[in-house]
Amino acid sequence: MDLPYQYKPLSTGEAKTRILEILPGHSTNEPLQCKLREIDIHDDPYYDALSYTWGLPHFTEKLLIEDNGQWTVLRITSNLRDALFRFRLRLDVRKLWVDALCINQQDDDEKARQIPLMTQIYTRATSVLVWLGQNDNGASCLQKIDKFSRGMNDPLDKVTIKELLESLLRLPWFGRRWIVQEVVLSPNVTLFCSLAEMSWVRLLQIIGLAWPSDRERNCSSVVKTMGTIWRRQFIGSEFSHRLDQATGILNLLESFEDLGCADPRDRIYALAGLSSDTVLTPDFQPKGEKIMVSYSIPVEQVYIDFAVRKFASLGGYNNMIRLASQRSDGTHLNGKCSWIPDWRIPVTRQLAFERLPFIASYVNHNRKNNSLEITLRQDDDSGSRNDSSRSGYVYYGRVRRVFEKFPLNASKNDVVRWLQGAWRFITGWMQSSNLDTVIDELQHLILAHQLERAIVQDGQREFQAIIFGEDQAISKIKEKDLSEIKFIMEGRTVFIFLPVIATQTDNMPGASQLQLGTPLPPGSMSGRHIDGLLWPAIGIGPSHTSIGDMICTQLIDVQRWMITSISGPVIPNKWRYFECAYRPTFLLRPLNSNNDSFWYIGDAMANCLVDGRREKEYKEWVNDHHYRLKKIIIQ
Repeated sequence: MDLPYQYKPLSTGEAKTRILEILPGHSTNEPLQCKLREIDIHDDPYYDALSYTWGLPHFTEKLLIEDNGQWTVLRITSNLRDALFRFRLRLDVRKLWVDALCINQQDDDEKARQIPLMTQIYTRATSVLVWLGQNDNGASCLQKIDKFSRGMNDPLDKVTIKELLESLLRLPWFGRRWIVQEVVLSPNVTLFCSLAEMSWVRLLQIIGLAWPSDRERNCSSVVKTMGTIWRRQFIGSEFSHRLDQATGILNLLESFEDLGCADPRDRIYALAGLSSDTVLTPDFQPKGEKIMVSYSIPVEQVYIDFAVRKFASLGGYNNMIRLASQRSDGTHLNGKCSWIPDWRIPVTRQLAFERLPFIASYVNHNRKNNSLEITLRQDDDSGSRNDSSRSGYVYYGRVRRVFEKFPLNASKNDVVRWLQGAWRFITGWMQSSNLDTVIDELQHLILAHQLERAIVQDGQREFQAIIFGEDQAISKIKEKDLSEIKFIMEGRTVFIFLPVIATQTDNMPGASQLQLGTPLPPGSMSGRHIDGLLWPAIGIGPSHTSIGDMICTQLIDVQRWMITSISGPVIPNKWRYFECAYRPTFLLRPLNSNNDSFWYIGDAMANCLVDGRREKEYKEWVNDHHYRLKKIIIQ
């Protein structure tokens, strides 16, 4: 019966770790025999470090470890076994640092102490050996790319080189989060795949030739970003300020968004050691910017603690809300802290506005419950008069109906189906709200423009063709013609809302300030009646928008839009007036009825047809006859 290896606790000291000593062997028929020895990396820096992917946790292979004169066994994966065979020397001992073996993976406290040390471990290693796996196709690609980099092949065209690189970059190693710090901290990195090998520098050169533009996002983007950091790390001090910017923790988290890891806590831990503005520590510290590594703390609390620690240095609440808004989906941190990013959720939408919702407001972070206490105020350029009655943000309305979310990675057919469904959703509401009236062609056209402007601010000819089902025109639409719609709508949906007008008992005119902690008044919730029809107010918001969410905006503007038809008929009185939520606009979800606690949903856009015969007077009236939120608390 195999005797399992028993880890001994490491000695005290900041630089203590273990090194795997692989005893010599001549062939793969000889078993892997090793020793695990404790070292201080400051005193014993002569070792190589392994970078590889763990793969599936199937520990089917034996590794023999000498322990006090007897052979014990550690179980390892087949991929690690292949790597150790590949790097075992014939006549000498190979000293190798391997995370799965040199850290006791069953001891969370030791992991918490060793992870902050990994930056030094890879920096001080003689070289980093990257194991891409035992893969014949990968080895063939690596060999051909290496020969091309040395001018040893017949000239290959750019298409062939890209195909080889794309095949190589699909190997699992390139999707692993920990590889970033393992590679960019060492000047001597070599990639191995089966018997093929190639230097990291040569791979970066060929990727740069294949994809010279940094704007194009593709399979090479992660490696190119790693290459940028690697070059700046070793190119000289004149680039140090650019390196600090590139390796800020938020830049790293965004740049390596797509790289995975087994434990979601490592989405931060795997990059924080590399960052220029974050320090990892195994110990709790009540103050300061150091991030404690702990695998016993729930994932949600790790993300919250990280955000709170970095609140000021990461650009404060603005950056936090931006990052949270891009990746929220209704399951955000299991119902905690809607303003803090949940790094497990990928980016599902881009921001609708360049300006963030609270850019001109005063924000206080309540450390007792990690809420944001926000005093809302308007920008100087919001176009409103500067008086106390206009302070705060307009409580514009409440969501009444929500359509299905826009499909991710939508094809042309997906976009067409969704837009036609959204059109049926809008027209269905209008028809059901005006049962005794037939909606005529002109009114349908005005409604189409309203929906179009909610989604695409500048309008698109393809939009009308799609929603009106003009098959011949739809057949001519190309994927690129729909790129703006996809960019805006991915991660979003369309909703119908009813404006909340302050009742006459609230001493109108003059905006009514809603005090913190007082119940939210229902006001008068109704659509706009134009020419005898109840007209819907239309908005777009995040895909997890729900009935009852509040629309808040700095100012309600009135705009004149020209109504046009792609079919070409002359439209009488082609100009129509719409009230529009002034940028920025956002959605809040009340957590109770007392106006003292909200969940931040995300940015939004909204508009509604109005009678604009007295445009200026109406704009003054509508801003005076909505409630205003002066202070809010975001959980």
